Amino acid sequence: MNASRKVGLAHGFLKTGSSPQRIIRAFQNMKADPEVMVPKNIDLIVGFSQIAPIGASIFGSKNSFGIFGVSGANDISQLLRISVKMGIEGANCIVRAVFPDAANKKTALELGQVFNLMYSCTEILGEAEMPVADIYFKNEAGIYVSTLKTNPPM
Repeated sequence: MNASRKVGLAHGFLKTGSSPQRIIRAFQNMKADPEVMVPKNIDLIVGFSQIAPIGASIFGSKNSFGIFGVSGANDISQLLRISVKMGIEGANCIVRAVFPDAANKKTALELGQVFNLMYSCTEILGEAEMPVADIYFKNEAGIYVSTLKTNPPM
């Protein structure tokens, strides 16, 4: 009998002038530092639009599964809408977090911790007063929701 494992999935969006390689290196450094407490088994995949903010034109129907890591048409549709909305706000980077044996919300919270750590890294987020960043996860109802709306900052 093959038991299926739960895998948490979350998608973060941000505006950055940094290179994908620099962002990936920063994530690797966070995971390697035990004081930072980023789980070692969380995978972070970076997608980038270097020529413009994220928009529908950068996603081909064949490419959406690879970028988002989902196969359902409803999931892809929701994530495309979110991506376009975040692109209008200036986001040019998607970070997909995959966390084995975790719920989607837990995965989103862990990705949020990574984003919080990046606030002090001006090489990644730049000098902006209010960075463009948000994280979305699929809730129990099958709807992608923002962590900023479900867990507003104090």
